[in-house]
Amino acid sequence: MSSGDLSNIVLGLLTVMAGLEVLLFVCRGALLQVGQLRGLERQIAELQEEKAEAAERNKTREIELTAATARANEAQAALRQAGTQAAESKQARDVLVHRLGEPSGPRFRATLTKTLAVPPDPNQILIWSYPHFVDIWAPDAEGALEVALHSFTDRAGYALGPFQPFDDRPAPNPDAETSPAPESGGTQGGG
Repeated sequence: MSSGDLSNIVLGLLTVMAGLEVLLFVCRGALLQVGQLRGLERQIAELQEEKAEAAERNKTREIELTAATARANEAQAALRQAGTQAAESKQARDVLVHRLGEPSGPRFRATLTKTLAVPPDPNQILIWSYPHFVDIWAPDAEGALEVALHSFTDRAGYALGPFQPFDDRPAPNPDAETSPAPESGGTQGGG
């Protein structure tokens, strides 16, 4: 072998080594890109899982929010209704009181209802839409009932509730009352 052949062999070996270095460099770069690609794929998969979990949490929160909104609306409606009822309860309800007898001694009171004729007269409907009471001054409830049955008979469609002591004090003079309640008179026949 000649020195020219030897130098060609060395030159060839150096060329092969240089080529292998380039190939190794390229492969290393490709392997790094594959590793990076796999890392990115893992990150994407993790992000997709987190997105699904977040969507599930949002769905649960939306259901809870809808339920809370419904409860709040119900509470507001109940509050409005309670306010309306409170305002209505503060207003005095008109009643009709039929007073019988002389105002002296213990007073007894009973509820009074009436069965209206068919067809009922519109004025009677209006009058009997209010609560009616009978006030009688008598020694006891039995005596009050006896007096009331003369004026408010079953035959005329009246029904009396039980008489209860209304005020144990003697009745004041009716002319001296300063704030009379709306009352209908009636010592005869009622109606």
